[in-house]
Amino acid sequence: MFVQSDWEVSKSVKILLGLRADKHNMLDNLIVSTRGSFLHKLNESMQFRAPLGTGFSAPQALGADLHIAFARGAVWRVTLADDLIEERSQSSGPSVNYDKKTSTYIAGFTFKGFSTYLKDETGMGHIIDASLQLRGNFNKGIEFDGGMTFHSSLFDAPIEYSDAPPATTEFLRTPNFYEYETLFYKPNKKFSASMNTVYRTNESPAPQRSGRTTG
Repeated sequence: MFVQSDWEVSKSVKILLGLRADKHNMLDNLIVSTRGSFLHKLNESMQFRAPLGTGFSAPQALGADLHIAFARGAVWRVTLADDLIEERSQSSGPSVNYDKKTSTYIAGFTFKGFSTYLKDETGMGHIIDASLQLRGNFNKGIEFDGGMTFHSSLFDAPIEYSDAPPATTEFLRTPNFYEYETLFYKPNKKFSASMNTVYRTNESPAPQRSGRTTG
């Protein structure tokens, strides 16, 4: 069940409020999640947005681990523990968006912050992102889109995923920094060219699991 209300306070200010209720067969209680958003158009080119919300994820096995096992020919049987609880989250993501339009070009940027607190049977975790996106289009012939993100994801206490790596406060398979750039060039209707780059660094290790393979 989901209920949402949009409130246009003025031509430049809008507020959104929402409420959602979920019932899952693996959970005894009804899960209630809330959301809200504040939008302020500072002028014709710039706006500020501040969303807030809560959410949940029901107990489940990590699908990525199963896909990796299948890819190398392994077969796993995964059983969920009886005492697992839902994962709850509290998120916020303020952002500033700017776009300048003229008769010959469009250019803009988006700066966004993101913060999420997670809580489940293993404890608490905190995810923080800060990202910047740049974009531009000159005379419909040259288009650029690029961005970078600084990322941090840590548990309050060390978590032991498997025998290797040892217990750590880091989330697994998460880079601390990544960026991308896309350049598109189309001087006429018969010719076009594009270039893409992606870079990331400091990715945390993935868990190593032991088991028996049959075949």
